Amino acid sequence: MNNLLVYVAESSDSKFVTDDQSIPKGFTTFLEEHYPDSPKANPDEADIIVFFEDIGVKNKKNSKDILKDSFVLENRDKIIVVDPSDYAHERLPGLYVSLKKTFLRPKTRVSFAYYYRHNKTLYRIADSTPFTWEPELLFSFRGDPNSHLLRKKLIHYFGEDTQWSVKGVAKAHGRSGKRWIEEAYTGEILRSRFCLCPRGYGPSTFRIYEAMALGRCPVIMSDQWVPPPGIDWQSCSLRIAEWKWKNLPHILEKEGSRAREYG
Repeated sequence: MNNLLVYVAESSDSKFVTDDQSIPKGFTTFLEEHYPDSPKANPDEADIIVFFEDIGVKNKKNSKDILKDSFVLENRDKIIVVDPSDYAHERLPGLYVSLKKTFLRPKTRVSFAYYYRHNKTLYRIADSTPFTWEPELLFSFRGDPNSHLLRKKLIHYFGEDTQWSVKGVAKAHGRSGKRWIEEAYTGEILRSRFCLCPRGYGPSTFRIYEAMALGRCPVIMSDQWVPPPGIDWQSCSLRIAEWKWKNLPHILEKEGSRAREYG
């Protein structure tokens, strides 16, 4: 199969393709090594078209518009999409971050992790700072309360306490954007044994991977979330059913002695 021709879609092909050239760069390098003819391929002659979708281009109202895109319509039988959006369209084969259990198809639709780093400050700290373990809080969370009812419940019920910190923040003042905001969010995770990762608009959340990058255990609260394959999730995370949200202190106190091991 070394003569397989793989074309990586560009932003000039479709408004739904990311224009961040650094994102598919690693994949392009892989193609050059294993499928040397692919970098010279064009959409018409390609056997497969890999479609790195832009995370900011879809919302709930236009999530199916990609299926009307002229480039997609012309090449639909060849496209494999890499979709990091909260609103998975699930009509094309590929890798989906927010793939619901009900839409999982092992041969055509696979759960996947985010293919880029959203919070640049957090990953800079994770990459450059030696691991430390001095948590003051049992658990923490800060995020947009309007993206899912579960988040509203957590924020209203727990709030700030000597044992935990659960904050609702406006989307514009959330985890990313200004450096000091990202640093505050990162520091809060590092002060915690567990990082709450309730679902948002989609079943997945960046927090899962951000907590892992900082050596903290993500507490995944998303009944529809499908774990990406290749990771022993039982050894590095906790999965708690959404309806058990009021029991979080009891559950996490019980697991507290293993928090560092998970992280």
